[in-house]
Order: sequence, then C-alpha cells, then structure tokens
Amino acid sequence: MGNMLPLGTIAERAGINRDKVRYWASLLGVALVKVDGRLTVPEESAGLLEAMRKAIAAGTSPAVAAQEVKALLPLPALSAITTVQDDRRLDSIEGAVLTMAAQVGKLVEENRRLAGQVEALRVEMVRPALQIPVELPRPIRPWSPEPARDPAASMPWWKVAWLSLVAPEQLRRCDS
Repeated sequence: MGNMLPLGTIAERAGINRDKVRYWASLLGVALVKVDGRLTVPEESAGLLEAMRKAIAAGTSPAVAAQEVKALLPLPALSAITTVQDDRRLDSIEGAVLTMAAQVGKLVEENRRLAGQVEALRVEMVRPALQIPVELPRPIRPWSPEPARDPAASMPWWKVAWLSLVAPEQLRRCDS
C-alpha cells in the first residue's frame, strides 16, 4: 500500500473540493483514514477520483460514474491500510485495558475487605440491641377542635322546620 495523503492534497490533485472527495470516496468505497486528526486517502485513490471527475464532466451522474470507474480501474486494497499510528493506538488501548483490569482487581479486594468490616459491625450492633430494653413511645394524639353544639338539639321539631324554611342561618353549628 502506498502513502496516505491528506484530503486537501487529493482534492487539489483531482481538481475538486474536499466535500466532493468525501462524497465520491463513499460512492467508490474508498476508505478515509484519520491520521493525527486529519482525514487521509490512499495515494492510489487519486486516479480513481480523477477518473470520476472526468466522467461527471462528460455528463454522467456521480452514482453511474462511480460504477463505471469501479469497473474500469481496480480499487486499492483496503485491508493493507495500517500505519504506525494505528499500532501505537492499539498499544495504548491495550495498556489502558490492562491498567483497568488491575484497578478492578484492587477494587474487588477492597470490596471484600469492606464487606467483612460491615458484617463485623452488624454483629456488634445486634448484640447490644438485645440487652437494652426499648421503651415504646406514647401515642400521639393530634389536636382537633371541640365539636360545636347543635342549636337544633334543644328545639322542638316544628321550630326546627320553621327555621329551616325562614332563617336557616340560625341552625348553623358555628357563628360565621
């Protein structure tokens, strides 16, 4: 596999803008690889993009042009794309995983130690609770107003009937 060139360089060589390089690369199935934070394209793909530009300039649509270019020119081997940076990234990821595994082992041991301490404290707390008698709290009675007297309780029925028709406010239990 040849060199990996930045997206801007490939765009200048092919005479198109960066967005068209991305779009046409997706149509052609060319892999865009990020190296040091920059998108790169295999150097062999510059010829494919140049052929795409010529086919589109001739009046074909990008999808049809991509099919024609794929049929005429071989695509660069995508499986051979490996860089030193990829190897470094894999090494750093492997180191991070090993570090996390070691930390998990330490956390598991600390968890077991703390579980033993909690169990010992639980046993100590149960023992004194059995020896000390616990006083039950007194029931709490919430405040409530005393019920008002019924004004109709001391009246005869005919007076209650009359007041209910003429002055029902006199039959109320409270003055309001």
